Amino acid sequence: MKRYVFWLMALILLAGAGCAGPLGEQGPPGEQGPPGEQGPPGEQGPQGPPGEVKLPQPSLVVSPSVIPIHKNTQVIITGSGYETGQWVRLLFIDWFGTVAELMKSAPKGAPEDLDAEELMFFADEQGNFVMLWTLGRFARGYVLAEGLSHIMAADEDLNVLTTAPVGFVDTENPREEWPEWAQAAIPE
Repeated sequence: MKRYVFWLMALILLAGAGCAGPLGEQGPPGEQGPPGEQGPPGEQGPQGPPGEVKLPQPSLVVSPSVIPIHKNTQVIITGSGYETGQWVRLLFIDWFGTVAELMKSAPKGAPEDLDAEELMFFADEQGNFVMLWTLGRFARGYVLAEGLSHIMAADEDLNVLTTAPVGFVDTENPREEWPEWAQAAIPE
């Protein structure tokens, strides 16, 4: 009986091996089934839903970024990424930690009671603004000091929107006494 079972098992194994084909070969692909259900929508990208364009985050650029401390030094401050017509306040922290506001210069012959809003910055239709800042009274020895600081752009409620780093250097000191970053930034 054992012999009978052995031969029966051998036949089953041989029949199964013949159906499977040689090892390592794959049969032809079958028919494709029907499509599955569509999954839920993914997260929205940084630009929001289709058709809606989001503004970039507000930015501020100060040029030059290393500024010689002198009353006639002029600095260009530009901003972008603001809402059209947004009131932008430019703030600076002086040597004593006091917050000062940089405003447009009043036109020559302007009345002394000129409304402060006339000296503020408003973002244009593309969300940009530009300002030419002459250091003037800020160049006094007790307002600006040599070192690193920053200029801030804030909304009308003084919520800071962005900052830009600046370095101030006292160019009346001998060049070898300037910080290395100032020596590298200001040509001889």
